[in-house]
Amino acid sequence: MKKSSSILITVLCLLFLSCSTIKTPPPGVDFESKEYHSEIAEFKYDLSYLTKDGDAAHETHIFNKVYKNIDEAEEFLIIDIFLYNQIYDRNFGKFPEFTEQFSQKLIDKKRENEDFKIYLLTDENNRLYGSYDNPVFKKLEQNGIDVTMVEIYKLKDIYPWYSPIWRTFIEPQGNPIEKGWIPNFYGKQYPDMAIRNILRAVNVKADHRKIFTTEKSLILTSANIHDASYYNSNTSFEVNGNIINESIKNAKLVGEFSNKDIDVEPDYEYSDYEDSRYKVKMITELKVGEALDRDIKATRAGDKIQIGMYFLSDKEVIKHLIDAANRGVEIRMILDRNKDAFGMDTNGLPNKPVAKEIMKKTKNKVQIKWYFTNGEQFHTKYMKIEKKNGTVIINGGSSNFIRKNIRGFIMDANLRIITDAEAPINLEMNDYFERLWNNEDGIFTLNYEDEPTTGIFRDTLFHIERFTEIGSF
Repeated sequence: MKKSSSILITVLCLLFLSCSTIKTPPPGVDFESKEYHSEIAEFKYDLSYLTKDGDAAHETHIFNKVYKNIDEAEEFLIIDIFLYNQIYDRNFGKFPEFTEQFSQKLIDKKRENEDFKIYLLTDENNRLYGSYDNPVFKKLEQNGIDVTMVEIYKLKDIYPWYSPIWRTFIEPQGNPIEKGWIPNFYGKQYPDMAIRNILRAVNVKADHRKIFTTEKSLILTSANIHDASYYNSNTSFEVNGNIINESIKNAKLVGEFSNKDIDVEPDYEYSDYEDSRYKVKMITELKVGEALDRDIKATRAGDKIQIGMYFLSDKEVIKHLIDAANRGVEIRMILDRNKDAFGMDTNGLPNKPVAKEIMKKTKNKVQIKWYFTNGEQFHTKYMKIEKKNGTVIINGGSSNFIRKNIRGFIMDANLRIITDAEAPINLEMNDYFERLWNNEDGIFTLNYEDEPTTGIFRDTLFHIERFTEIGSF
């Protein structure tokens, strides 16, 4: 009798978890636009590195362009971004007050024209999962800027064994603001966290996108508006034309499931730019992964793949890269060492175990270099394929190539750009990559064998974290 009761309870628990697990994302997630021609396709980057004399150097190009686009916009600005905060442990170091600077840019724009619409969609990480009433957002709202926390808890569950239980028993209890007792790991200047704040964060859901849309331009980038991320190396891609309406449409869908009406309609009229050499799609979440799968699998001997990446661990992408290298595709990658994360040592995971796997299974056919970071991150996120026939495919934006980000669990967005080998964007990206690869005017990269790799313990830890998905990758 006891055994039968135990079986019944187990079955009921499994049934509860199955029925309560979110398996279908809301509209606006796993989005793929139509393909359009764009008049432009521009590549920008930020770089931190050492000069040949060993001095620290930092180049900023991405937000210079974002600022220019804000200045030129006449009707609206929609920002969908992961980090928008000044939060970091001051014991770790001192950074430029970039968040304050950017916020003032928005406020000044609004003061110039009260009818100009500014919408900020962002992640509740910026409020430390409810424990911190961030004054940055108060200031924006007081100046007429619309701030919305994206309802990330409507995304698919990464942990079906946890999230349904949290939604049923913990979420209804509320989420205390600045009423905690657990010391904040960002330092004493931030409020203590309640256990319910931490249990909320354990769901590991996020809006990791980085999109800037005006009626004249669309930029997708890997760069955050975050003081402690100021010195990270990043990349961005800018396009225009009818793809802007698709970005508006997607933002409105995200607004809808986050209980916000974005009062901008996707009905702007643009030229078709049929003679342009650039074709572009906006792809998000699962659609990023599907595009990567198709494009890598379609490569043949003589084609070239170029990757700059912060996190690489998605099993399908890794398998396709290994297969491509073994059939004669030339693959070169610059990867972050996964050494630094705002003062914390990240143990070389996931990139070092993944790089070892790729080198082993291709017999060193893939060429890998490590970006020589010094406290910051090589936060770049893109792949470029150059085919023998001259076709170039670029897939870049905010997406790390990890399962959470490109298989539909965490919100991310990329542009997929098709062009030709002689297009300015391809030549600029090649110049950028060769500069880093060859350390042309600075110390950018280390040879694969010159960087210490991970041992058995960390490799085992990586496989456990990837299998259980408890890691950040």
